[in-house]
Amino acid sequence: MPSIHLRLPDNLAAELDKRKRAPGDSLPEVIREIIERHLHLLARARMGLRGMFTPEETTFLVSLGNSTTYQSHTIEGGLLADAEDTEDSEYERMGVDRGQILGTLRSLSLSAQFALVDAIERFWADLSARPSLDQPDPRKMLDD
Repeated sequence: MPSIHLRLPDNLAAELDKRKRAPGDSLPEVIREIIERHLHLLARARMGLRGMFTPEETTFLVSLGNSTTYQSHTIEGGLLADAEDTEDSEYERMGVDRGQILGTLRSLSLSAQFALVDAIERFWADLSARPSLDQPDPRKMLDD
């Protein structure tokens, strides 16, 4: 099991302390549990996204995520804002109905937005780790 060293700002350390169930709970155990909960939430939300987007829309969303670095406070509405800022010619080029995908993005819950951004970021991380001849399919980013 890898060991990591982590520096936390005081406000984050205080939030983690609030999540200790008993006085003897260790900070690493609290962090591990929070990460496991977060990953479980993302996986469940990602399952709800399956079938929501056409293959062309999924490829379009992946391309949007290539130029953006999302932070915890910019995920909510961030992908929608990127899509709203995209020129009509890009929608045409990608074969995506602008109104349809904007409506779908507007309807997403916060957890679904986090899961979608996470899937897009995982796609790009996977792509950068693979040789150029063995690239991941953006249409399958919600499958795992």
